[in-house]
Amino acid sequence: GAVTIQPKGTILRSTDGGQTWTLLTSNQPETYTSVWFVNSTTGFVTASPAGGGDDVLLRTDNGGQSWSVVALPAHSSGRPIIGLVSSHFADAQNGWVVGTAGQENGGMANEPVALHTTDGGQTWVHEPGYQGAGGAFFDVWAVNAELAFFVGDSGKITRWTKGGFVLPDGGTAEGVVVGED
Repeated sequence: GAVTIQPKGTILRSTDGGQTWTLLTSNQPETYTSVWFVNSTTGFVTASPAGGGDDVLLRTDNGGQSWSVVALPAHSSGRPIIGLVSSHFADAQNGWVVGTAGQENGGMANEPVALHTTDGGQTWVHEPGYQGAGGAFFDVWAVNAELAFFVGDSGKITRWTKGGFVLPDGGTAEGVVVGED
C-alpha cells in the first residue's frame, strides 16, 4: 500500500497501487510535512499544530486508522521544536526525524534538530554534535542502523555514523539525491 499526506491535515491511503484512495483521519488538526511507514501498520507523520506550538510527531500502529502524538525530548538548546520536516527509517527499528529549533519569539533559530530512535519509535533522543552542520536540516536518509545522511542549509550534506556526525567541509551538493530508485 501507499500513504500520502496533504498540507492541510489530510492523510490518504491506497491498497491497490494508487487506483483508489481512502481518507484517513489523524484526530489532529495539523499541517503535515512528511510521512514514513516502516511496515503496513506502523507509520509516522511530522506535523505543525494548527494554532502554533511545538511541532509534533504522530504515530499509527493500525495502518493509519488512528494516530497518537509521540513524546519527543526537548531540544538540547531548550528552544521549542518548530520545524519538523522529514522522517526516514532504515528498518523497522532505526529511524530519524529532522528539522529546526525555534526562538522564543517564534522565529527560526537556525539550529538543526536530529531525533533518532533505535527501538521502532518508542523512544527518541537528540543526537549530539551536529551544531556545526549549519542551519536547519531539511531532509534525512537512513541507509542502515549505522549510517544516515542529512541535507541542511545551502545544500550541505552531513553524514552520521555510530561514531557521531561528520560535518561538511563547507561545500554544497546541489542536485544530489540520496535515496533509492
